[in-house]
Amino acid sequence: MAMNIQKMLLANLVAAISFNAQAQSAKDKFFQQVGFTVLADAYVTPAKDLSATYITVETSSTHVAVKGITQLNEASIGAVYYIPRFNFKEMNNENSLSVEIPIGLHLSAGKKTFNFDYVDPSNSVTYTKSYEQEYVGSLSFPIYFTYKHGLGSTYSSEELNGYSFGLGLDNRVFGISDAGNPPFESIPTFSSFSSMPSILIGYSYWGTKNAMEIKLKLSYMPSSNSNSHLGIEFPSNVGMAGSLTLNKYLNF
Repeated sequence: MAMNIQKMLLANLVAAISFNAQAQSAKDKFFQQVGFTVLADAYVTPAKDLSATYITVETSSTHVAVKGITQLNEASIGAVYYIPRFNFKEMNNENSLSVEIPIGLHLSAGKKTFNFDYVDPSNSVTYTKSYEQEYVGSLSFPIYFTYKHGLGSTYSSEELNGYSFGLGLDNRVFGISDAGNPPFESIPTFSSFSSMPSILIGYSYWGTKNAMEIKLKLSYMPSSNSNSHLGIEFPSNVGMAGSLTLNKYLNF
């Protein structure tokens, strides 16, 4: 009986030690940063197809089904970031592979544009139109798989500088818009979410008191719309985004 109790206590002790070791190991692979935008932060979605029912105002009040293309264009005057990162593989003290999510709250002004044309059935004249909605604010949460070398790659790194390169998706949810009083039977439904392939390049260094990292994000996605033609195309139908941020490590 006593032997069984000892075995049970020993098993519980080993399990507790193992759990604590795993918890400590996970904690030692978790990194955090806070940061803000420097100079640039812009986001333009690729052009997409959109349909609506338009109430003509040129010659009559006829309801006409129209097809066109839509695009969202946003510029931020500032943004703040919280960036969690987890190393899922540490090759050595100076090299790691990780997942990071730069969560950004953007003080931005944006515009949702719908370009379309139609033939008025009352006079067979083709009209080209553009309808816009303005919106304020957005939330970004890109996801990157990142390779990191040197400073910031692991807690055991002894380098004074470091660099990183990440591949992922640049995700953004757009803010509140004012629909106004559009000339549509049903207001065109603009997408409030966009995602584009993206790269993230970082350079880490020791500042006066803290470890810092400069990050450059570049995103790009070609348009896949089929309603585009010369009369309603945007200056560029492709999606593009870019930002430059300065970030401080919280747990160094």
